[in-house]
Amino acid sequence: MKQHFLAAIALFAGIATGCVNHPNNSSSAATSPVSIQDWKQVLKSEQNHSIEGNVKIINQFPVHSLGTTRNIWIYLPPGYEESDSRYPVLYMHDGQNLFDKATSYAGEWGIDETMERLSADNEAFKMIVVGVENGPRRMYDYTPYPNSDGLGGDGAKYVAFLTDELKPFIDKSFRTKPNSPDTYISGSSLGGYISVYAGLERPDIFGNVLAFSNVFQIGQKAFFGYIGQLDRTLDSSRFYLDIGTIEDQQFSYSVSDNRKVLEMLQAKGVSEDRLKLYIDPVGDHNESAWNRRFPDALKWILEREVGDKK
Repeated sequence: MKQHFLAAIALFAGIATGCVNHPNNSSSAATSPVSIQDWKQVLKSEQNHSIEGNVKIINQFPVHSLGTTRNIWIYLPPGYEESDSRYPVLYMHDGQNLFDKATSYAGEWGIDETMERLSADNEAFKMIVVGVENGPRRMYDYTPYPNSDGLGGDGAKYVAFLTDELKPFIDKSFRTKPNSPDTYISGSSLGGYISVYAGLERPDIFGNVLAFSNVFQIGQKAFFGYIGQLDRTLDSSRFYLDIGTIEDQQFSYSVSDNRKVLEMLQAKGVSEDRLKLYIDPVGDHNESAWNRRFPDALKWILEREVGDKK
């Protein structure tokens, strides 16, 4: 029992800190011009990097809504430089953990390798992926409501950064399909929590939500109340949620919490063909598990999109 308790403490500490925070994510919004660079110009060459494909990095992108900066990773699909096509955009959190094992906290998602492989078989998977690195206040940024002790609750400001600051820049700088049906948001753990909130708060921006290993414990009562009082339509939104059974031993009621969110979304008009909860019988709370589940989650979302266009 003591070992399980200590393991839970350690795991929750990882959730709180975001895994690793980079020192060049400064405490105040930068005023220097934004520079989009190839990753090889930014990262240390002596490190053992695992990046595949066309990946760019922006150092210290200003986040005015939070008074800070964030490093931004941008994956461009195969053939982007040679074509004039426009592409859907997937926004993801914890950007340092998505593409490169050298910058990750405890292993990477391998999003670049996955997108390269999927798009080679099916051009529908060609999309731009934008990864936002976390900062030292990850637990605040990724939770829309605080606990009773004041922990967390800056999620609305973080979502405002995504919608009002970052997305306009990405749409201006790259050939995107900017409308809601072609805009995705995804993350894991608290990153899944804030992805669900973003999809609920701004369905006009984020039409597709892929939320992995969702932990809704911080500000949960207020968040569930928020969903219950929503009066906006969600009949065009698509939500993929998942959780692992192993995680239910790490976080109290994590499976039942995700089931409750599923039921509340159904009550708000999200039809069964646009809503999925996958309970992974061997799912753990780590990048390896999310790497394994990500392809099927994206395939499911894209199948819903194809069905809508028929």
